[in-house]
Order: sequence, then structure tokens, then C-alpha cells
Amino acid sequence: MTSLGITLESDMAKPKCKVLEEARVIDPRNEKQSYPFNDYEKGNVAMLEPLILKNESWALVYCKGDYETAESFYANCKKAQGRMGMSIGEPYYVEIPTARAKGAKDYLDAIKSEINPKDVKIIVVLI
Repeated sequence: MTSLGITLESDMAKPKCKVLEEARVIDPRNEKQSYPFNDYEKGNVAMLEPLILKNESWALVYCKGDYETAESFYANCKKAQGRMGMSIGEPYYVEIPTARAKGAKDYLDAIKSEINPKDVKIIVVLI
């Protein structure tokens, strides 16, 4: 490079920077207590505000013939609930009477006719 007349400054590869602290999760209930973010990602820290879904406080909407898929989804949620910091009760099952929904209207009709919004807080739709 010097034969071409190109030179580099000797301190070019020494950028001025500041090393930041490790990312941490701060417990809002006790700001003096915090956890390394890596521990939080690995599931080594309990959820700060766990989600508790009681029996039939959430709904699972699926098309006719997809009950096994809905059951499998629920079974996998049950397996993962502890790791995710959740407690999951049995869903309120809503079956769309046709094998395939023709559009959003079929889902909305089933939800409106079957679900009481005072009782059900979360709706999961299997498409």
C-alpha cells in the first residue's frame, strides 16, 4: 500500500468507545433486585408477572375436523407453561361447523355466538 502512496494512521484501529454494563432485568417490585438478561432468557428467573388462565377463561377456536390439532396445541401449552411462567387451565373450545372457514366472517360469527366477553379474556384462533 505504501508503494501506492496509501498510509494508515497508527491509532486508526483503536476506536474510542465506552463498555456498557451487562443487560439486566429489573424487578419493578424491588428495584434493588435485578437479574442478568441471559439468566432471564434461559428461564432461570421467575416471570415477574405470570399469566394465569383459569379453566375456560380463554378460548380456542378451530374448524370442524381440527379438534386433534386444537388438543395438541393445548397439550403443548401445558408442557411449556412452567417454563413460560404461566398457569394454563382448560380452554373453552369453539368449533366452527364447517371443515374450512370461508373467511374472517366465519370466525367472527362463531366467536360472537359462542363466547361471553365477560368470561373469556383471550381468544386463540387456529387457522
